[in-house]
Amino acid sequence: MKWNAYWGKQAASVLKHYPGEDERTVEYTVLSLAKIVYGMDCLHMATRAAAGQYALSVLPPRWHKLIREALRINRIRSSTSYYESEQARTEEMRQFIRYVIDYCEIKRIEEEQPSVTELADGT
Repeated sequence: MKWNAYWGKQAASVLKHYPGEDERTVEYTVLSLAKIVYGMDCLHMATRAAAGQYALSVLPPRWHKLIREALRINRIRSSTSYYESEQARTEEMRQFIRYVIDYCEIKRIEEEQPSVTELADGT
């Protein structure tokens, strides 16, 4: 799958309009970004849960705790969080969002497609 306007706008929008830190937002944001990574790497789509499992296999270990947290929320919302505070989880999610945007930019450069900034600005 080539980097395109849809995926670029999705990744940029997540950071630009950063949502709150409730569990549903963490699950949706992290696993949706995992779907973007999966789609770009595998050339087809997967469920958020399958994309999260894929992300555990290809993204650096630094992100595994956050991805596991999102998968935990996806499966059983009542189980105990891997994080001691919502603030720590939120900060890590912000860093993950930036990481995925950078990941997408590298893919874009490899494919010589428009940048995330250009896509978000509509240029």
